[in-house]
Amino acid sequence: MLNKKKLTALGSLLLLTGSLLCSAPSYAWGKNSASPAQESTASANTNAKAAKNNEAATGRVNINTASVETLQNMKFMSKTKAQKIVKYREEHGPFKSLDELLSVKCRGIHQSWLDKIKDMLTI
Repeated sequence: MLNKKKLTALGSLLLLTGSLLCSAPSYAWGKNSASPAQESTASANTNAKAAKNNEAATGRVNINTASVETLQNMKFMSKTKAQKIVKYREEHGPFKSLDELLSVKCRGIHQSWLDKIKDMLTI
């Protein structure tokens, strides 16, 4: 039978070996505390959550904060376009205008494409 002490030791061992792929029961670390794995990812997700909240409020995707996954889920946006947009942003800094998307070198990014997608984007 596993008791609280054994679960804590087991959870620590799994974390040290990198084998913990799912969260252990919360009582392994204490009722009100997060596991070390949860704590390390919590701060990394803060900016992403703020961007998603803004997108949800406006109904538009911010091209300066959106991930490849977020962009590629949009209508008229392929995975390749999304990857090139994020790469361009990483190399040149944040977009100053939506028209700057036309500077991204990618087949399919042109004025008529931008006209279709402009209402779904924001800076």
